[in-house]
Amino acid sequence: MCARYGAPPDGTTAAKAIAGPLNLLSLIFASIYFPSYSNGLKENARFLGFEWGDTTVGGLQSIVWRHLWEESVDSTIRDKLIAYNADDCAALSVIASALSQLTSPDPGAGEKPALRAEIVHVDALEENLTSRWRPFRSPISDLEEINLAARWDYQRDRVFVRSGTEKRRVTRHFTRRQHARKAQKQIVLNAPGACPKCEKKWRKKGRLLSRTVQDLIFGRDSVKRRVIQYVAQAYYCRSCGYEYGLNEVRLHGRNWGWNILAYFVYHIVGLSIPQLTVQHSMNRVFGCRLVRSSLNEFKVRASRIYSDTKAQILHRIINGNVVHADETRANIKGHMAYVWVLSNLTEVAYILTESREGEIVQQLLKDFKGVLV
Repeated sequence: MCARYGAPPDGTTAAKAIAGPLNLLSLIFASIYFPSYSNGLKENARFLGFEWGDTTVGGLQSIVWRHLWEESVDSTIRDKLIAYNADDCAALSVIASALSQLTSPDPGAGEKPALRAEIVHVDALEENLTSRWRPFRSPISDLEEINLAARWDYQRDRVFVRSGTEKRRVTRHFTRRQHARKAQKQIVLNAPGACPKCEKKWRKKGRLLSRTVQDLIFGRDSVKRRVIQYVAQAYYCRSCGYEYGLNEVRLHGRNWGWNILAYFVYHIVGLSIPQLTVQHSMNRVFGCRLVRSSLNEFKVRASRIYSDTKAQILHRIINGNVVHADETRANIKGHMAYVWVLSNLTEVAYILTESREGEIVQQLLKDFKGVLV
């Protein structure tokens, strides 16, 4: 912003604020819990008694005003922006004052002595956890130790108690066998006319590879499962010895075709349907016999295929004029992670990180010259 519109004069309050900013959220996060549903500025400032001049305006509307002002240079829109930003600064000042009181040795001293009665230290709270189960008690202390280490969902399936002479029932595990697959359709993949490595056309025939997979056929008004055989003729470049022509058949994996992968990814990403629900649906409707490991492999393959697309989207965002950035928490099988979002109002990229630190985003935006929101 300073490079685009000019920096404020040295020694002024604005220049000092730009030179030494402080993120108040870093003081609040995981340390102070206001009685609200988020750490947002508006919710917590309203709890502390502050109210905006126009209660119908939000951050999204300010972005629209900024865009309209840059196009029209209308003084009315500029005044609305200044008023909204002034309210934001005043609200931030209220929160900063409250944090100052909370972190001071005597929270009751200062502008708002009443804040002291509303402070509750988490360490002083008593445990108030209710449980459906009574504490297990036994005259045999070893059984109590076993119970503390037990997982009942595990025990129910794998721990048995025998009494008398009756034989224990043996549970037989039947393995699923794939039926003999006969190709219902054959697709011949064409190899490039020249070597992808040295771009020379002097070649000789190599391996003839065929792969039979289950796939979906999308018709105009129907979706059908079919067994398809992909056939690819490999070639050796006589100049550099590079073998090519097999990449397309390898793309379809071992047992499943591309359309099944696309169908699965569309449902879990585009329609936000749970992964196991899609698995049960495909097994029931199409008889695919998908297992969880296949679903995980589908996601890995899809991420590899679209890695170039993600890189191109990031390149366009970073080389644009405006970038909107934010992060949010994500729970992945009980482990906390964070997702960074980068957008230029027409495209968006999501970046998964293990922590909330912004080094990855700072590295991505090190050459960015536009406006960061």
